[in-house]
Amino acid sequence: MSTELEKFLSTLKGCLDTQHSARAKDCVASIGTLVAGPEALNAAEIEYSLDTILNSPNGLLAFLRRAIKASGRFQKANEQIFDLFRRLIQQHATPVRKSSAGMLRECIRYVQSSSVSARERELATAVVQDLLVYRCLDDDVHGMTQLLADLLAVFDQRKLTNRFQQALFELVGLLARDFPECVSQEHQAKILTTMMSVAEGQLLEESYPSLISLAGALQGLNHFLVNFAPPGSGNEEDEASGSDVYRRIYVLVKKLSDWDEAVKERQAFRNALQLLERHSALFGRFLYVDYIYWQTILTGKWIRSTVEDRKCGIYALAALHRELGRELLSREAAEEREALVAVLSYFMKYFKGVLMGSGSKPFEVRIAIRGFGAMAGACARLMSEEYMQELLLLVMQRTEYVYLVEDKSGEQLEHLPDLVQALSEIMGHVRELTGVQVSSLQNIVIGLIKDFHFLSTAHHELVVSSVMRTFDNLNKLGGGVLEALLDKIILRGLVWSCSHTLVIDANQNRDESANWKDFVTYKNYLPLWRGLLAEGNSHGVDRTPLIKLIYSQLIKSLFLILDKLNLTTRKRTFKDESGEDRELFFCDPNVDLVPVKPKDFHIFFNLVDLYQDLLRYNVPVRDHFEDWIPVYFDYMVKMALKHPLVSGFVKLIDLGLTTADHLQYFQNQQSSAKLATVNLLVYFLELQIAKGRHSIGELQLTCLRFVLSAPVTLLESFLEDSSDLLEVFRIAFQVGKGILTLANVTLGCVQRIVAHDSPIAPQNRERVLVTILPLLDSYLQTRDSNVPAPITGQLTRFQRKRSVNLTSAKIEKIKLQHALASSESELVKFQRRILLFLGDIEPGLCTRMVHREEGSSAAERPLVLWDLDSNCSIVLQLLSGVGVRPIIKLDTIIARVCTLAVGSSDRRTKVAACELLHALVLYIIGIQYQDKMTKLCVFTCTDDLAISENFQPLPATRQHRPLTFPTLKLDLLT
Repeated sequence: MSTELEKFLSTLKGCLDTQHSARAKDCVASIGTLVAGPEALNAAEIEYSLDTILNSPNGLLAFLRRAIKASGRFQKANEQIFDLFRRLIQQHATPVRKSSAGMLRECIRYVQSSSVSARERELATAVVQDLLVYRCLDDDVHGMTQLLADLLAVFDQRKLTNRFQQALFELVGLLARDFPECVSQEHQAKILTTMMSVAEGQLLEESYPSLISLAGALQGLNHFLVNFAPPGSGNEEDEASGSDVYRRIYVLVKKLSDWDEAVKERQAFRNALQLLERHSALFGRFLYVDYIYWQTILTGKWIRSTVEDRKCGIYALAALHRELGRELLSREAAEEREALVAVLSYFMKYFKGVLMGSGSKPFEVRIAIRGFGAMAGACARLMSEEYMQELLLLVMQRTEYVYLVEDKSGEQLEHLPDLVQALSEIMGHVRELTGVQVSSLQNIVIGLIKDFHFLSTAHHELVVSSVMRTFDNLNKLGGGVLEALLDKIILRGLVWSCSHTLVIDANQNRDESANWKDFVTYKNYLPLWRGLLAEGNSHGVDRTPLIKLIYSQLIKSLFLILDKLNLTTRKRTFKDESGEDRELFFCDPNVDLVPVKPKDFHIFFNLVDLYQDLLRYNVPVRDHFEDWIPVYFDYMVKMALKHPLVSGFVKLIDLGLTTADHLQYFQNQQSSAKLATVNLLVYFLELQIAKGRHSIGELQLTCLRFVLSAPVTLLESFLEDSSDLLEVFRIAFQVGKGILTLANVTLGCVQRIVAHDSPIAPQNRERVLVTILPLLDSYLQTRDSNVPAPITGQLTRFQRKRSVNLTSAKIEKIKLQHALASSESELVKFQRRILLFLGDIEPGLCTRMVHREEGSSAAERPLVLWDLDSNCSIVLQLLSGVGVRPIIKLDTIIARVCTLAVGSSDRRTKVAACELLHALVLYIIGIQYQDKMTKLCVFTCTDDLAISENFQPLPATRQHRPLTFPTLKLDLLT
């Protein structure tokens, strides 16, 4: 591909010299096909291609730099280049960052130039906007300030086209929103003045206004007001000026709130309504005066229009009701009560009509309930308690209808989170709640959790936010209302989440079952439970105290569910010839026993996996576990001893050990409570070590993982006088040959034991290494032959064009290159981890990895330790002025290399061993004994490489003893 790119770029440069615009356009299109086409490229290819087409002397940036002088001739090619830039930014934002400065510089030149076409300026502006949106530019305040100044200078030019103005306004608004520190006081005034003058000028024209530039001005103003409200916090003159700006913006929005049915392009009208919804707090007093107009236009026109218009109308109605609720509360002491009640009654009448109407649509019910929730505070102050109770009953009935109806539509479920949140807000303003009302809210929240798996991923955050705000509203009531609800909600929610199909069954039946319910597992509920434990302060809700309550209820619910589950087993039976039940007897308990209540085991398995996924790597909530450590381990150990064949309790104890270790709970054992917990866990570890040595199947794997994941502090006592833990290491590495995840866990445990900061005594660490290192040798001699080489976009293109441009030999070479550069298998990663581990320990201990296999007295000696009495050595005659001649002892090296050449399953290791033998022999016969040798080595290179040679003793020299080799005979498959 590099050759093709360079060819196209060279041709593109030539087009500038020959003024061939059509060919330049074709070249840019071809470059776009290579770089941003549908064919997938790897990261290295993408980075190289982007650097080539952007930064090379013949690149696209260099073309734009020269093409700006040829006004009009290369317009189409330039437009294609800007379109290509936008695709590259959207597809490869991270690699583009390296070239974003040059890209920005050339785009600004086109934006500022009045000699290029309006379309080129518009596209260049869009490229800069994409660079901002996709975070490709550095957060340099000086650079952003200069960029904003360059853009604002363009507004001084005359006769800017409408679409270019739209793009420019949106870009300036984004800069003000995302980089407020780069906007000075002078820039603020100019941005506001320019946007307001353009928007007001369009609306005051006698002819039909330009909706395109108007939409851009409103969108830019929407972004600008996020950080820069008009002045109004200083003296009276500033406040009057700010109020005047608010009024002018409000007039603009109000004029654009109604449209002619003949207008098909309504983006400007939607932008106006979005501005009102986003910044409704600025226009509260104006909305209060025109409340009838806004309620009528939004409910009568906007929500009855297209889907996009309805969405804008619903959000605007929510903002209207929210601001009017605030206005009613703030005006309570300043105005007469009758006027406020009249305004509130107007909306209450609408809400009641929607809730009581049989033909109300789901989104209308959502508007009414959310509106009542927003005005509940004002209603509680201005209306009677009986009126509040009446409306609350209506809200509960409509919300329960969504929860209880069996045939739920997607729209109803999507609205349910908002209904639950609004219902809790209303309950927060009722003077007295009945048990029936609280129970009803509890059932509705449980129903929301139950139906969570029906909702798409886009609605998960909405559900979590609504549930947390509901809990916050109930927490304000006090009196233990929230604790009582959480107890039942989390308990029933967990049971329902764990009642679905097991993950392993769902994966096995994915190609066999057509029922979608068979694919729903506890994992579909994980986003909800993780969201409830996620830290943050969203929508004014401080989640920290709520998370602590939820975490406590999760632990309590775990204990309650485990107490109620029947995890007993019975002997497997069969029907004999007479029809009576007879027991079967097997040595394997996994086959011999069956559960008494399979459904309880089903829930238990899902429950264990759910807590593993939810709490094991959830760092923010680990601190809440410290108060539960003694109770948790005491309960789980008792349950594990009560059900010794149920591996799930071992997993739960392992989860607790991992969390407690991260909290450094076992570092300080001064208190009696900690010491009792440690003694209990050491006792349980001893049982699991014995069980891991003698059990089989999944139970053995669980016990091994538990022991190997235990904190080093707890393992120290098992290394003093006993070799049971060392036997566990042997078993784990043996089983790990088929399960690499277990081998990784085992090696991780060894690394923690031999670490420099480990509390293990030095002699015990050496015992572990002497035992473990020989077990690693078999992993290094093995290769994974089942991993195919990946098929990349480059290889696909080469294969497609092989009959035209490439020979078969070239294709095979490319295949080999891609095979060598393929993604590493898990075995290769583990082998690298072993080598890094060996590099961290002492060199003398590394040699313990390989031992002699003979039964002689020297069998206990390390294989590769130097032996000064070696009878087999070579002298390296280096080209050195001081006559350095290293002597290499080969007695044990030759034996090891021969073992690898014959026994290794990795072809590359075999070839390397053969090459080393070959090099040794060639070196030996190539030194000073060439003319004395009467017999040379014979090498036969066929499909089976046979090396056979009897080396005769070489004559002695004064420098070293005679060189002798044992008889070597190797049959190696190459």
